[in-house]
Amino acid sequence: MSVSPLISVLVANYNNGCYITETLNSVVAQTYDNIEIVILDDCSSDNSLQIITCYQQQYPQLNLLLRQNDTNHGVGYTKHRLIELSHGDYFIFLDPDDTITPDCLQTLFNAHLQGEYSITYATHWLCNEQLQPHRLSDWAGEIPIGETHFTAAHGHISAPALCKRAIYNQTDGINSNLLVAEDQDLYVKMEEIAPVLFVNQPLYYYRGHDHNMSRNDAHRLLNLQEQHKYIEDNFLRRKKQHPEVPNLTTRQLMQHRMHYHLSLSRYFFQQKQHTKAVRQYLLACRYCLFDNKLQLIKTLIKNANKD
Repeated sequence: MSVSPLISVLVANYNNGCYITETLNSVVAQTYDNIEIVILDDCSSDNSLQIITCYQQQYPQLNLLLRQNDTNHGVGYTKHRLIELSHGDYFIFLDPDDTITPDCLQTLFNAHLQGEYSITYATHWLCNEQLQPHRLSDWAGEIPIGETHFTAAHGHISAPALCKRAIYNQTDGINSNLLVAEDQDLYVKMEEIAPVLFVNQPLYYYRGHDHNMSRNDAHRLLNLQEQHKYIEDNFLRRKKQHPEVPNLTTRQLMQHRMHYHLSLSRYFFQQKQHTKAVRQYLLACRYCLFDNKLQLIKTLIKNANKD
């Protein structure tokens, strides 16, 4: 009887003590039988470590490795390090406030058996803080033929995503310096090496709450800057290292830059930093020739009406 390949469930934890038990319970409930859980704590200030340690004691048979960063490094570094610490032939990231369905790992692993894929992924439920689903994600989906996760307007790789380590090892790894979009960076690099496969089932529960970085106003500027860095860096790398893989067109890149500067302009206007806002608006004007929706003019009229 053959042994199933080891799957590593990777958890980058920071101050999620109130949710981590529910997350771990969803891993323990998996129908797939060869799993390791690797948790790397990014110097939490809550009781996360105590809760996880108690969980280890409660389930001594559980293949669970717990480590802690020497200082707070951010999610890019932590996820990069998690892959280094793990041993599985496949790995999957699970946020410490989310959960997966009992058949999640088995379903995604079975999809890998259908071909030589870098990633098999599914869709997920968007939930409230009590993890009660209210709708399916409109982000995750099958990527159109001739497109990639990086270039597609609709259909993207998203959690849950089971990654094949042998393919990941052919990339330069997650960008450790990214503080957001680190998962997108992973997907873009792996799809350059081998195809991906979408499983049209909701296998993941994404918890929405005020602590999510993507929803916290204090991180809006950081999100904008990091997303911009992710797009610029991957466009350049793909152009140099994988020119055979579909990349952003010049128009798409210029439109991204225009919208980036427009978003910064709106942000600074809201912060009453008008000099910075005007400067960003002028930078956006450099790319107006690539704007087929006249967003610059619409934004100018909208801001003028507010005044």
